[in-house]
Amino acid sequence: IAHLDARLKFSTQTLLKEFATTFRSTILYVTHDYREALALSDHMAVLRKGRIEQEGTPYEIYNTPATDFVGNLIGEPPMNLIDGEVVTRDGKTLFNVGEGFSVPIREDRLASLKKVTRQEDGRAVTRLGVQLPVYAIVHETGSSVVTFELKGMFLYARTGEERSLCDYCLSEKVWLDLDQDHLFFYPKPLEAPKA
Repeated sequence: IAHLDARLKFSTQTLLKEFATTFRSTILYVTHDYREALALSDHMAVLRKGRIEQEGTPYEIYNTPATDFVGNLIGEPPMNLIDGEVVTRDGKTLFNVGEGFSVPIREDRLASLKKVTRQEDGRAVTRLGVQLPVYAIVHETGSSVVTFELKGMFLYARTGEERSLCDYCLSEKVWLDLDQDHLFFYPKPLEAPKA
């Protein structure tokens, strides 16, 4: 299905869903295209090296990824992954990346040291949050993706049509407002000791 044009792809997906409902059958569909998996599934599993990394509904997989692998695999542009450390400063818990980039975090959002946020959960705004320079702007149908640079990493924020992206200039520092309910923390993978 991945190589069909948009109209034929949609009608084929609709037909597969109709078959499953009409014949009350389970269809096992294997794909590398996360969009197809999300569109066709009532329940899905994400595999990594032959093992199930996460299983659940498409909504659960997309909105509450169990690991940074799942979070980075599902979505375009990919989920923002930022290495850092959790610190306490002046009685507040912060996620610190360094170079003056710290984000206050609620205690209920803590589980580890790698922060993950979907691009649509970072909104370009002019209020509290984090200020980063605009690196690039990619216009899409109904939205745009603004790319920011932080310590050599690229971070993405999807914007709606509520603000014209013509208002943003390359290298301009823009405030990002991060939704605490859409921040995930994952442990860094353990590295094997060197022999």
